[in-house]
Amino acid sequence: MIWAGYHVSRGSDHLSIAAQTNGFEHKFTFEWLRDHCRDPSVYDSDTHQRSISILDINPDVHPFKFQVIQGADDVLSITWNDGHVSTYDLKWLIRQSGQENRKQAFKSPIQRTPWNIPTLPQSSQTNTDFQEFMDSAKGVEKVIRSIREHGFAMVDGVEPTTKATKLTVERMVPVSQTIYGEMFELRNEEKEDVSDSSYSNVALGAHTDTTYYNEAFGLQIFHCLQPAARGGANILVDGFKIAELLKKANPDAYQFFRKTPLEAEYIHSRSEPQEHYYNVDYVFKHHPISDELEQFRFNVYDRAPHKMGLSEQRLFYRYYRELAALIVDETNVMRVQLHPGTVLFIDNWRVMHGRTGFQGQRIMSGCYVNRSDFISRAKVFDLA
Repeated sequence: MIWAGYHVSRGSDHLSIAAQTNGFEHKFTFEWLRDHCRDPSVYDSDTHQRSISILDINPDVHPFKFQVIQGADDVLSITWNDGHVSTYDLKWLIRQSGQENRKQAFKSPIQRTPWNIPTLPQSSQTNTDFQEFMDSAKGVEKVIRSIREHGFAMVDGVEPTTKATKLTVERMVPVSQTIYGEMFELRNEEKEDVSDSSYSNVALGAHTDTTYYNEAFGLQIFHCLQPAARGGANILVDGFKIAELLKKANPDAYQFFRKTPLEAEYIHSRSEPQEHYYNVDYVFKHHPISDELEQFRFNVYDRAPHKMGLSEQRLFYRYYRELAALIVDETNVMRVQLHPGTVLFIDNWRVMHGRTGFQGQRIMSGCYVNRSDFISRAKVFDLA
């Protein structure tokens, strides 16, 4: 039957809905429709949670009658065989359909643009003034957009203190508790309760952090409170650009790192509590449905011994050299000398960071943000 520009028909165990604009059929089983009913008796719209179990729904549920009610929002109304009535916003219902192109439905809603030195984004795209960021949703959206599109963003004009750094981060997302605490200050001084080379003045090659966590942190934040007397520039390398280059130069190497998980670990044994974090995951991690590259995972410092057969060992070292060479290629390395007042947000699932060696005291305030917390905020702005 046709109502308000929609054709709705009944199959043996489903309804088919087609908008007359394109004629494509979106099919939903009776159980799916009843399970996704948003009536207050079965769904709490305040908490956005179901209030019944699947076992409360009769597996033989089917429509007694159905119709489209035209209005500001066209609604599908179904009266079920047990007398219950469900209504569905048709635009919402069609958005939930997986028939047309499930893969497309899960693709990123924004264009993520890989970069290297010839294609660096403009500072007008990546930098936001502190007051704009703190005072407006538009400022927060700009920072999130830059992180999603380019893998990093900067907020300028922040008071150079750890307290102000935390305030800035928490304008957007909560700071995460980690083995380093919530907020930390990186100094070239050894820490008894942490085993990490970042607490030194040596150069650190580009890497992503917390590869030894089951879910690596989503954002890494830095704020230079005191620059070094000499050196200490921050290094950024876009892992998505590295992926693009490796895939083009050697597709077999790309597929190896996409399909061969690598071990990573963090061991702290010189003080209590002792810790041993361990994880196994891929260098190039793709979304399970859209197949888009979702995470780049690379850290030479935290690699654990690889439990591989002989043929895998040979391939690993051949391909790993190619990957490492791309990462240190100057064409792909961005250097930025951070100064007090600029907070740098880095997408730790995409952009690697490092530093040049330095002399003198250097203090870098920092923290991590959970990936899930960041993506939640991005979704509020339709950026994830």
